[in-house]
Amino acid sequence: MNMFGQLGAVFLGVVFGYIVKLTGGNYDAPLYLISVLLFGACLLWLVIDPTEPVEMGE
Repeated sequence: MNMFGQLGAVFLGVVFGYIVKLTGGNYDAPLYLISVLLFGACLLWLVIDPTEPVEMGE
């Protein structure tokens, strides 16, 4: 999980720049995208049931 978090952090800077370039220098657009993604992650976090045990693969 930590590896994917680090990869996301690395690519965020590149994606942020491309979105700013595509929107003509508008720095608000990538911030809105990041806020929507974070809000979605928060909603997904609410689905996790911490009382359930983690099942290991065979």
